[in-house]
Amino acid sequence: MSPSLYMVLSYFPSPEKAADVVQVLLEKKLIACANIAPPVSSHYTWEDKLCSETETPVWMKTNQTQLIEVENIIKSLHTYEVPAILKWAIEANADYTHWANASIIPLTIHTKE
Repeated sequence: MSPSLYMVLSYFPSPEKAADVVQVLLEKKLIACANIAPPVSSHYTWEDKLCSETETPVWMKTNQTQLIEVENIIKSLHTYEVPAILKWAIEANADYTHWANASIIPLTIHTKE
């Protein structure tokens, strides 16, 4: 059975910031791919105030092995104090799952010699 894939969804303040984060994740081979969607209108409360902003959603595909590192990098590069990083296991056809997992580096375990 193939390892599960995970969908990660996060929202960014601009398409440019979204593309910057995606590029880092792709260069580090932590995600197989990403879909940067057109900006959306987001409505929420922050510090007891009603807010509305334009945000750029990004869907990223990774595997369980790299899920924590993807989240850590998004947090480290994100401009929001509390970014939304939504994650869920997904099923895909076998060929796609194989390609995605082959595109993502395996977890390396560092040991002291």
